[in-house]
Amino acid sequence: MIAYSTNRPIGLGTWPSQHRDKVVAFHHFDKPTFVPEIRRTSFGYIEFSEDIPKEDLDAYELKVPCEEDETLQRIVQILWRYVDDDKKFEKCWQRALRKGYTEDELGRAFDDSYEKYGK
Repeated sequence: MIAYSTNRPIGLGTWPSQHRDKVVAFHHFDKPTFVPEIRRTSFGYIEFSEDIPKEDLDAYELKVPCEEDETLQRIVQILWRYVDDDKKFEKCWQRALRKGYTEDELGRAFDDSYEKYGK
């Protein structure tokens, strides 16, 4: 399992100490680097020999790649909330583009969500 550090460089005290025996390696990036798998900037990552409970990762603000892109799903929920307000809808859409999503990704996710959120 790999967990990315998005808020600080990796060092002592930046991962759950109760899991220190599960740390296989850690890698520092030369500078904060955008990681597509988590769609965020990261200072580096820690490789664990086995999965670490989400609540332990959350306590240290470590991010793991999701099988289902939860962030995109959240953006789609917000887009549907603003579907009748062109200005707010466009602002949310532009913010999603700045996060690294493409027009195609957003369009597909929005279209696929019609059954769940559509009117």
